[in-house]
Amino acid sequence: MPADLLSARGIRKAFGGVVAVADVSFAVTPGTVRAIIGPNGAGKTTIFNLITGIFPLDRGEIRFKEHGLNGLSTWQRAQLGIARTFQNLQIFTNMTVLENVMVGRHRLSRAGLLAAAFQTPGSRREEARIREQALACLELVGLADRAQDPAGSLPFGQQRLLEIARCLATEPTLLLLDEPAAGLNLAETEALAALILSLRRRGITILLVEHLMDLVMGISDSVLVLNYGQVLAHGSPEAVQNNPAVIEAYLGAEVADA
Repeated sequence: MPADLLSARGIRKAFGGVVAVADVSFAVTPGTVRAIIGPNGAGKTTIFNLITGIFPLDRGEIRFKEHGLNGLSTWQRAQLGIARTFQNLQIFTNMTVLENVMVGRHRLSRAGLLAAAFQTPGSRREEARIREQALACLELVGLADRAQDPAGSLPFGQQRLLEIARCLATEPTLLLLDEPAAGLNLAETEALAALILSLRRRGITILLVEHLMDLVMGISDSVLVLNYGQVLAHGSPEAVQNNPAVIEAYLGAEVADA
């Protein structure tokens, strides 16, 4: 068995008197798709915020590769190879599609501020490389033909893909996708599923929060179920789908009868 890429042990987060995440433990194996599901308010996005450093832990530990993440800033975690999307799109609508992805790629830039300001030959060469690599990310998600369009002109589904492309530009080892299918139609959802599986084949590990059960059950290697901030169940999609406690709390009779 490969060592865990990400592990959370006894993590807890409360906001005032409300406990959003209550002593949750789980692990993510390299090269897999791990889904986190649960009703609204179950603590799914809070866990993403704890992993990426938006919120500090109240208690517990999160480790990524050999690194303890407690106390690291969001950018330090990104430098280690963690990238994420958001429920509410976070794109620069006044920039082009290509520029949005180049922003993500600049995390890996080696040129200093002065070199960039004075447009030295080295900085120009690096900018050209960043542009080329950003285009490759757009090609991967199917947006290369929209590279020069304003990002705000893209339809909603393509804006979702743009956010994923910007994440890919950072060369992540772990990609956190927070409800990536929200607002997508059937064809867009099927294309998203194919993209996620293609990223897994490329060696990117995926941690997915999603409400669309057909998508979750179709692409996930394992599923973690939360309810009121606690772990209700975990296991293979088949095991979770047939777990009576999960059916009662979240999935409902429709999935059980499918």
